[in-house]
Amino acid sequence: MMKPLITPDELKTLSNDPQLILLDATIPKVGQAEEDLPPAIAIPNAQLMNLKADFCDATSGLPNTVPTVAQFEKSAQQLGVHKDSKVVVYDRHGIYSSPRAWWLFLLMGHTSVSVLQGGLPAWISAGYATEKLGDAAVRPKGNFQAEFQAHRFVNADDLMRQLSGDTSPKPLFDARSALRFEGATPEPREGMRAGHIPRSKNIHYATVIPLLENGDKEGLKAVFHEYPTSETATVFTCGSGITACILALGATVLGHQDWAVYDGSWSEWGASDRPIAQGKG
Repeated sequence: MMKPLITPDELKTLSNDPQLILLDATIPKVGQAEEDLPPAIAIPNAQLMNLKADFCDATSGLPNTVPTVAQFEKSAQQLGVHKDSKVVVYDRHGIYSSPRAWWLFLLMGHTSVSVLQGGLPAWISAGYATEKLGDAAVRPKGNFQAEFQAHRFVNADDLMRQLSGDTSPKPLFDARSALRFEGATPEPREGMRAGHIPRSKNIHYATVIPLLENGDKEGLKAVFHEYPTSETATVFTCGSGITACILALGATVLGHQDWAVYDGSWSEWGASDRPIAQGKG
């Protein structure tokens, strides 16, 4: 099992390890187009992990949905991932979508996975070499076998049972901005109601990103001061299942392990007739 964050210097030390699989998991931020992405510069030997195509269920009707076990396994094998691979994921923003890739590997049973602290910008700032994304040699097919870890995944029905009192309510943290959480601004996607899932608390992912990029554990402790004990199962949610994983990564860096991500997030909940709340929560 690898630690959740790895520094550029640590990655450089690993760079000649034959078990290393390095993946660029960059996607556009909400409101961005593909042409707005940072330049397609890569860490040497990195491959593109296409979260929007190869590692997403495009038939779901939602912006980002966990792929089937079979689809994930096939896509990971095509990237050369083996059962014993040491996977490091990063993105060109710094840290944004790489935690989603990290969570997907954990969800599919591969615990030897880390996020590059600071992403590509930190690698470049450290003075290490880059190449054009796509220049890496194609790897032979891997032997990775996916095993779905249900405790890392929550769906809308699970949350409805909690709200109905059929199960003990789990703490729920929403990664969207305060204005979106409170319902004080329109949602960026059409057809979305404004507000949040009842009983939620708000931790905006933008407050967590710089702390992860700098490896600031004390700062993370301050942001997560309302986070329950490590014995309490927690659910993270957001707009479409991407930035919730940033909170999950932050919690894991602090040693919390009993958590799950609501994959449908507000893209599903906000477009339904399920109960919502507004205000600070």
